[in-house]
Parts: sequence; structure tokens; C-alpha cells
Amino acid sequence: MKYLLLLLGLWFAPQALAFKTCNSYDRTYYLAVAYYQNGGYVSQGWYPVEARQCAELNFPNPSSQFYVYFDDGKLSKSAGQFPFCISRPGPFKIANANRLAVARSCPAENFAVYNLPANSTLYLGQIFDPEDPSQPGEPSEPGYAWIGDLYYEGGLQRQLKAYLEGTFASSEVKFDLSACAEDVSILRVEAMENNQLLTATSLSGNGELFHFNRSIAIQELLVSLNGPTSGERVPCSIPVFIPKSQTERVLTLISEDNQ
Repeated sequence: MKYLLLLLGLWFAPQALAFKTCNSYDRTYYLAVAYYQNGGYVSQGWYPVEARQCAELNFPNPSSQFYVYFDDGKLSKSAGQFPFCISRPGPFKIANANRLAVARSCPAENFAVYNLPANSTLYLGQIFDPEDPSQPGEPSEPGYAWIGDLYYEGGLQRQLKAYLEGTFASSEVKFDLSACAEDVSILRVEAMENNQLLTATSLSGNGELFHFNRSIAIQELLVSLNGPTSGERVPCSIPVFIPKSQTERVLTLISEDNQ
């Protein structure tokens, strides 16, 4: 495993550029950057940063919040949790890059979020070999199995569809809000089964655990959320889980049916 340190420093120059990025290491890295513009997120790349050199980057971003991904074009790349579209070999500029990525409508990478006010410097961060088995894979939750993700950009009464990895049978659904702002909450959860919309009951005060009155084959989840209504809206990825015990039971029943 290879490491870089991710540091944020300040530098001062007569011209106020969005930010400056520096590469202290012995190989070239290629950056992709995503930012909020005109009601959506745009991703752009690739920006080469030569070994032991710095590059000045400027974007029409109304805030200091940027999402950054970089790699060396081979095995080493940055690790983040926010999916945005990319295109290789580039150059590229993609509108609605987060929504398309979550909908799996484009090649995507996971970007990391940084607060980069004017005249700041981003030093390239931790990288890893994607084939290294010590790196985390699917989201985990003790006693639960991950079945997909929900992507939330903030706002009140937003009804969103969770992107699931298949059809699952369960009476319980759990959401991990740890990557979201503290004031994000889930108001309502509905599941589509055989073209019928069923509503779950909340089992927790923070709106993370929901229960249906019976085990159902979950084909689609519709989730209503509340979150920040002013200031910067920080999008977050919300993993979705069902109990492992129910998953194991369903797998057993499917196996018996196929015999």
C-alpha cells in the first residue's frame, strides 16, 4: 500500500484562483474536479499535475466546496465516497455528473469533498492500489447486508429512489446517515412490490430503521427526506441494508424452489 499525506495549506497570490494543487511525489497525477453550478453538479477533467510541481485551477464555483478525484493512470488512485461521472481519456465536462453516476448511466469514480477557499492549496492525498484486499469494499453494518445506495443533495420533502443491487425479500430496511449532515432525516419509506406501493413504519427516532408489516420482495425503494434548506447543501451517499438473517432465509428458500 502506498500513502500520501493530505494537507490543506494557505498560499497568497495577487490573482485569486479557485485553488492550487501540488504534487510532492515522483509521478504525474491526473485530477478530476466536481462543483455546484446552475442547480446541479458538474465534473471536469483531466488536469495533470506533474511530479514535484503545482498547478493552478479555476472553476466558476459559487462556494468553496469542491469534490476531487485523482489517479496516476495506472493503479494508484484517491479514495472518496461521492460518485461523479468521469470520461477517459478526456478532456471532459459533464453536467448532472452526480445524478448520472448514481443512476449508473456513465463511468464513475468516488470523489472526496474538500473546503477550498480562494488562494488555498490542496496537497494530494492518500492513494491505494485498488487490488489491495485490505481496502474497504461494500458498506458494512453489523448484522445487516448492504443492498444498494441512496444519493441525497439536501432540501425538504425530497422523494428519491434508492438504487438497489437487485430484488430483495425483507420486512426491515435500515439506512446509514453517518455521511450526511446532522439535520438530515428520513421521513417516509415506501417499497414497490408487484406494482403495489407499500409504506413502512419508522422504528427509530432518527429515521434510520423502517419496518414493513410483512416480508415483501423489494423491487424499488422510494424515500422522502428532509435536510438543510439554507447555506451550502452537502450531498451524501446513504447505504441501504436489510437484516442478514432475512437474507440468509430468502437465499435458502430460493435454493429449495430451484430443486
